[in-house]
Amino acid sequence: MFLITQRYFLLLILFLFVTVLSLAYFTVFRDNRERYIKFWGASWIMYGFSLVFNIILISQPTVLLLIAGKQFFDLLNSLFLLAGTYAFLGRKLPAYWVQFTAVNVIWILLAYYYHLSFLMITLLASIYFSIVALINGVMLQSSLTRNPLSRGVVIAVFLFWGAYKAYYPYLYPAFQNSSIGYSVELILANLMNLSIMMIYLRRIREELDKSEGLFRVFAENAQDMIFVYRIAPAMHYLYVSPACKNILGYGQDYFYQNNLMLASITHPDDRVYLDALFDPSVELTEPITVRLQHKDGHYLWTEQKTTFIRNEEDNTIQVEGILRDITDRKKVEEELLQTEQARLSLLANVSHELRTPVTSIVGYISMLRDGRNLEKLEETLDF
Repeated sequence: MFLITQRYFLLLILFLFVTVLSLAYFTVFRDNRERYIKFWGASWIMYGFSLVFNIILISQPTVLLLIAGKQFFDLLNSLFLLAGTYAFLGRKLPAYWVQFTAVNVIWILLAYYYHLSFLMITLLASIYFSIVALINGVMLQSSLTRNPLSRGVVIAVFLFWGAYKAYYPYLYPAFQNSSIGYSVELILANLMNLSIMMIYLRRIREELDKSEGLFRVFAENAQDMIFVYRIAPAMHYLYVSPACKNILGYGQDYFYQNNLMLASITHPDDRVYLDALFDPSVELTEPITVRLQHKDGHYLWTEQKTTFIRNEEDNTIQVEGILRDITDRKKVEEELLQTEQARLSLLANVSHELRTPVTSIVGYISMLRDGRNLEKLEETLDF
């Protein structure tokens, strides 16, 4: 009785582990929508159903329907696991794997229908488990090209898992339903999951490194100054592009050592605009023009635009900004403004100078039309 209770306890632990693992996979899938995460989550759900049959088989080990049901869900578990691996590597699952699975299902149904032995029901599926485990291990380890030790561990884990699932019922029938057997299954399940998660995390890290590398190439070759400013939990510059030296005369170290660097070189009349750039409650649709003092003492005109990054609690944690030197553009605008003012002044003067004679001419024309003071008009024309 104690042995059976212990078996139930270990299987329940394994079942809970698989359930939590499945939820974790689908939580990750919800966040990044990767197809391979979806397949791996489905794989562990199928494994959970298999464990339910295994729990029932403890008290009824000879019921062929339970044996067939367990084999069916183990097949789906292996198929989804393999589909996830193919998707992880950016490849499409070949149709022959689905066909191989369908042949196994038909074999199990026929074996159950004709009341064949446990060996006959599970024989073809055992071969299938071995091949799938080997293929999974070989495919996944190929993504660990930089770490030979990790590659060997991944292959070993999948080989042990495949051998355990496929052959231990035949070699050690008593071991199948023992507490040690379930403990080994729990350990192997953990190891296999850790292997998958290790590869997944390595992929995420590589993608982050690649994205960060592209960002740095772009930022460090841009003529505009790009900066990332951390607000919480402590204010400091996370990144400042090398363009700060060309624009402001200050190197990156000045910003990393002084978290109020921009504020310290902002023109006093423009501080209010700089505060608006770093205030998440202020909605800015257009860049703001701020005067900054160059290291050599003169002021230059800059155009700045910021974007706020928030955490899951909708609290602003950092600011990403871009700063552009528009001093030359401002000079051109001022020259154009002065030119426009000069043009308007010229037009006003010309208009004033022309207004008096034109008014006289209009007056004389009116007199001519009315026929008044013709003698005086003749004198004026002669003059």
